[in-house]
Amino acid sequence: MAYKNFGLTKSMEYLSGDPRVVVWTTLQIPPTKEIDTNHWNGLFQPLVHSVGHKETVWARVRDNPNVALLATLWWTASELREFEASPSAQLCQETLRQEDIIPISIHKTIYRVENWFPNLKDSFTQIFWVYFPAPVNESLQSRASKLVGIRPPALGPGVPQNKHRQTHLPVLQWATEPEVLRGKPVQLLLWPHFWSSEKHAEWRHEPYAQKRFIERITELNPAEWKEEIYDFTQISRL
Repeated sequence: MAYKNFGLTKSMEYLSGDPRVVVWTTLQIPPTKEIDTNHWNGLFQPLVHSVGHKETVWARVRDNPNVALLATLWWTASELREFEASPSAQLCQETLRQEDIIPISIHKTIYRVENWFPNLKDSFTQIFWVYFPAPVNESLQSRASKLVGIRPPALGPGVPQNKHRQTHLPVLQWATEPEVLRGKPVQLLLWPHFWSSEKHAEWRHEPYAQKRFIERITELNPAEWKEEIYDFTQISRL
């Protein structure tokens, strides 16, 4: 085994047959529950100490604080499967149950080479959840991959990083499995946008930017879509 950025893993390199995976877990939190950082971190210690775990961040949904999103990056899919079958996963589930914290949904996406996950905790993050009728064909995936999301005009060379509105380009993340939404099969496309600050994120409301983006999504004929805002915090090892 080897330490890599504080994460333990059995794999020393990216393997196409055993890719890195991001798990997106939506949690329902009791309305009256106050979140103490140390206590909250403690709930997920069996997760963050597991072999193959790379990093976990979480945030409450800006417009719905009774819902939180937990994002976990795993070094390999096989190590994720081992965790899911382990006593550590059962302990984590039982701990959340005792806190009346209920998992609402779990989605998995393949983490490729863009290296955007660290930007979640360093950004004011806007995620579009776009649901398409399933099954999704290669043509639709290809059309979606050509979209650029909401992107402000590029700044010239030599401009300080703190002047840039985004910390990373938007990324497209397809869920690995279809699901049922309102009684119909759908496939989820997650579309994170990484703004450098809440102030810089206001650019997304520019009429032309918003209008163009909505038009591009609509052209793909999704079943439905939503936008959510997050201010992610890393869950630390204790």
